[in-house]
Amino acid sequence: MTLNSNFVALLRNVFTDLTLENVQKRLNWWLHDELNCEQSAFCFTEGDQCFVNVIGMDVLSPAIEMGKAQQWRKSFQEGPDIDFENIPQHLQHHVRTIFNLESKGRRVTLHVVCRDQNGCPKGMLFILYSPSTEGHTSESKSLREHIDIASALIELSLNMKKKLDQIHLANSILNMFTAAFENAGNKFHVAETLCKTTKEFISCEDCRLYWVDNERNEFIFFKKNTDFFQSVIQQERFPVYEGMLSDVYSTLQIGNATNRRSISENDSRTAVGTNRNDQYHDIFSHSLTPMGETVKITNSENRLWLPILEGTQIMAILQITKSRKANSFSNTEKNVVKLLQPFLTSCLSQSQWLNRLHEQDCLTCPFEGSFSVSGLRIAEEEVLSLSLWEIQTPEAFCPYFTMKSHRNLPYHNWNHAFITAHFCFILIKQIPELRQLFSDIELISIFIACICHGIDYHGSSDQLQLVGEMPCSDNENDPSSNCHNFDHISCILNSGETNILSQMPLNCAETSLSIIKEALQASRLSNYFRIRSELLNLCETGIDSSNGDHHLLLRSLLMIACYLSYHVMAWDISKTCAFHFYEELFVFGDLEKVKEHKPRAVMERGKADIIKLQIQCLDVVVLPIFRILGTLFPKVISFYESASSNLLCYQTMKQLIYEGKFSAFKGEITAFLDSELEKAVLSVVSGKWNEQSSIKGQGKPFSRSSECTSLKASQR
Repeated sequence: MTLNSNFVALLRNVFTDLTLENVQKRLNWWLHDELNCEQSAFCFTEGDQCFVNVIGMDVLSPAIEMGKAQQWRKSFQEGPDIDFENIPQHLQHHVRTIFNLESKGRRVTLHVVCRDQNGCPKGMLFILYSPSTEGHTSESKSLREHIDIASALIELSLNMKKKLDQIHLANSILNMFTAAFENAGNKFHVAETLCKTTKEFISCEDCRLYWVDNERNEFIFFKKNTDFFQSVIQQERFPVYEGMLSDVYSTLQIGNATNRRSISENDSRTAVGTNRNDQYHDIFSHSLTPMGETVKITNSENRLWLPILEGTQIMAILQITKSRKANSFSNTEKNVVKLLQPFLTSCLSQSQWLNRLHEQDCLTCPFEGSFSVSGLRIAEEEVLSLSLWEIQTPEAFCPYFTMKSHRNLPYHNWNHAFITAHFCFILIKQIPELRQLFSDIELISIFIACICHGIDYHGSSDQLQLVGEMPCSDNENDPSSNCHNFDHISCILNSGETNILSQMPLNCAETSLSIIKEALQASRLSNYFRIRSELLNLCETGIDSSNGDHHLLLRSLLMIACYLSYHVMAWDISKTCAFHFYEELFVFGDLEKVKEHKPRAVMERGKADIIKLQIQCLDVVVLPIFRILGTLFPKVISFYESASSNLLCYQTMKQLIYEGKFSAFKGEITAFLDSELEKAVLSVVSGKWNEQSSIKGQGKPFSRSSECTSLKASQR
């Protein structure tokens, strides 16, 4: 073929845009000029079907269905070029449709332009000749050259599309893994990431992931509920043998339910009951809807389910939903889903593995090597503030690293850390049984945890739990809150001048770090309420020094008692600490307002009934803890008596504020600092305390059996 202007223009236009749609349009225009034909169209196979989406320069939407691919393969068995008269009648009908042929005298030739890896036609060219060229033979050398050029350009476009699809797939999979691993412990986030990736390849109305709890035989669906102030992730559970997902769970095969005719079927069968498509191993089902499905999804029966397996164990099921008006899932879409299946499986499996690794990292930390604060746990505002500071020289850091690691907060500061550690020292000195029961490693580890428990304090649910404003299970499983202090302790212990464990044998150092980690978790009130019943049983049965569980319970009790030690100090010191505690709580409330969040009522100045909250804290939390401690170790029962005395002082303060001349202090934290109010309280309490002590018998020595009975009664 000579290199004429038409051919040059064709190549220029094709290489400018190699998309299949543009290549078809440019080839149709070129063939019209070169062969003097009236019209031409390309037909391509998708799954078992054939479609035409471009005729001449016109793009069709939707594409015209051209029958089964298998029927066209049979028609081209004799060769790559055939005439219109040599194809079956039902295929002739499709050709007449695209060219709007009413008479049977027009000439049309059909040609294979590309084949699949099995040699079957996957692209065909239909040419409608104009009346002036119908007398020419279609097997001419010129026609064959034009067909070969069209074939080469179509193959080039298809190969380019295949490469671009592979690049798009690789990029999407990479983004999916990256996004999922950013928060691998959040199952809602991981599921949302997988569904977002699936929607890039499958056009659908809804996509959701159902996790499988194999231990409880339940499906778990995580969803986000958003109100005016916050978003809450909730989970819904339902049995694995209930609803549409049950067939997929039992067969471990791709499932499909539809109320529309599948374009890959000859009949108009609707998927009712259960039928198997052996070619694609699909389970077609129409059954109950799992609990928690929305009305929108319930009204749509065009669904596809993909089991995500790790070996032979099912991890989750991906549900893809189309609307009733949409076509059923084509075989091409099912093949795409199958292509995504190993990537989705790997992403889920690796996310769970990464989460388990992170949890293990929080529980144990190797002693040798560098201790470092994980970048994943550093808030963005902390990174920003650090970047604004002038970088200091190493000489600027002093040995008082522990003290300087505490924030300048009203309550959780270095003074509180010192009080907590000092109380730990007092307990160790006053209770000989502790020195006999605990090893030196246990004692030094608890002491380290006490002095470091408030390092870099950001505020936590414990403050709200102390004033009864949050369930005690709240935030208990948040790995970042449990490990945050431990990261800073690791940094301190890694500094040469503060590494007090450096002379220990490796196994002893690892044991110490593990105990420190446990002690930090034990300082959380949620942990106390979890082990409270076990502590009460320990009061009845006594302590077994050889029982490791008893050691853990006592270390937890010791840690929480040290954390709350300011409540058992002399009342003038205790109420000063209470002032700082509520001042800090209000500071965090002010911060919530700055962030345009609505703080809880107990965090707002002037609204919180702080005296009532302090009484509630002593009555519900402090007294039971020190009562248990005094029952187990009678030598420190005085701490319980001191807390009882402070409770009586706060009750008297409340009475004077609500009924007396000190009503101006209602809701004001300055009540904790007023000297006249303090004198009035002590004057009233001096007589009331003796009367109350004689009634309750709190001044009498404690009996272990009688005390255990009263403990259980009070807890009930």
